[in-house]
Amino acid sequence: MTFSPRAATEPFFAATRPDARADRGRREIAISNTHVTINRRVGGVEMHVALAVSAYRGVALCLRPGVDEALVYQVCLVHPDADLTVVLDEAFDDRNIIADWRLWARVLGLPALVEREIGRYEVAEGTPDSSAADVALPRRYRPSKTRPNFLARRKPGLTGEALVHAGEREIIARD
Repeated sequence: MTFSPRAATEPFFAATRPDARADRGRREIAISNTHVTINRRVGGVEMHVALAVSAYRGVALCLRPGVDEALVYQVCLVHPDADLTVVLDEAFDDRNIIADWRLWARVLGLPALVEREIGRYEVAEGTPDSSAADVALPRRYRPSKTRPNFLARRKPGLTGEALVHAGEREIIARD
């Protein structure tokens, strides 16, 4: 599957998925090559969350209990915050779901993951992006560790040596 540069920012996948915390019980998801957008209403407040695809850990193949004790295969876009994890596809058999899982991982440029236990993911063996899961995410900018703007314009202190009045009789003049 190839995408033109113009289409890279336009959503190529849009869906409405169930969301237990949302007011109407659903959320709308749009995915492009570079961004994931989640829209939902919580407590009467409209929420619009846009994340870079690189903020996600990978595309995982998960197995969940379904209706009537049947197992459901899910392809999930996994984020460290579970509320931002997106279910991309679901199926009751593994005939096409594995091909879809590998396709999503390749299109989004993320590692293909397998969920061994709920919340514990491993990179799938034999995938070309096995080393991509070990790449550290960039650190966040912490403004509390820098000087405020109004202080940054001022001199941080005296640049010369401090005057020492040793050997003087009195420092304070009393007239």
